[in-house]
Amino acid sequence: MPVFQVSEEELQRIVGLVMKIDEEVQQSRTGRVKAVKLYLYLLLLEARRSYERQGLDGQRSGQAGASLVSRYLRLVGVHYLKKRNVSEYAGLLGVSANHLNRMVKEVTGRTASECIREMLVQEAKSLLRYTDSSVSEIAYQMDFSDPASFNRFFRAAADATPLIWRKRYK
Repeated sequence: MPVFQVSEEELQRIVGLVMKIDEEVQQSRTGRVKAVKLYLYLLLLEARRSYERQGLDGQRSGQAGASLVSRYLRLVGVHYLKKRNVSEYAGLLGVSANHLNRMVKEVTGRTASECIREMLVQEAKSLLRYTDSSVSEIAYQMDFSDPASFNRFFRAAADATPLIWRKRYK
């Protein structure tokens, strides 16, 4: 789905600018680089005007943010055991980590990192509650480097060690 659509008239203007750029590139005239830069500027300005004319600059930013966050949460649901950094998800989504964090915070009220941590905590709680695997086995299953780091992570998130939490809720 295109980000925005151009009218026939706008398309003709854009094609005309592209043709002018091509003409400048093909010929060896004085000021060629400057001319190409100016034509590119005009091309971008034309695209921006079309974008604004369609009201896409403000009205859909909330929808776009919600769509981005939805895609992010789906990706976290699939990759949270292996991908723990927001920058990895930002790369998959084609946005900067800062932009992703800002959108997630705006839509959910939580940071992007908190969403990953919450998914990890829920998985740990499920494994502690519904399996007989040892805490060490769960730590390695969840791709922690060692049981001690899993223990620290879980304790910070659940205010109890994995063993205490298991005894409480199993």
